[in-house]
Amino acid sequence: MGKIIRRTLIIVCLFILIPDIIYMVTEAFSRDLPREIREKMNSGETFIIDVDEEVKLDQDIIEFEQILMLEDETLLLFEVHNNEPGWSFPATALSIKDDKGNNYTYRSGSSSGKKWGSIHFSNYDALPNDVQNLVIDFSWFDRSFRIEVPVDQEDR
Repeated sequence: MGKIIRRTLIIVCLFILIPDIIYMVTEAFSRDLPREIREKMNSGETFIIDVDEEVKLDQDIIEFEQILMLEDETLLLFEVHNNEPGWSFPATALSIKDDKGNNYTYRSGSSSGKKWGSIHFSNYDALPNDVQNLVIDFSWFDRSFRIEVPVDQEDR
């Protein structure tokens, strides 16, 4: 009788955990890009700059993925992997500058929480087509970093 109860409890617990397991597996492959951005990327209206830079800030890791240059805006895509509880990453402290010294205004942003951290999308003013290099600057109290991103004109 004891074996039947134990096995029944194990099966019930597995059924309860199945949705969480499916969510964790599928979440690893999703980017949560807004539908209209995905459509623009697929239609070729977007110039994509691969950043592929990683910054360690305290115990957190910020992975800068891409900069998407659209006709009317610029999108910065990055992930924040939290390794300790505490402060949340202030995306408004990021700024984008070009090689001519122009600073592009942060307009809005969004993020979606994951079990491992969050995915962020920050919107900035549109970049000109002749930009050669970009700089991502971060300054927040005693924390700061700077990433230089070359823009490959041949891919446009």
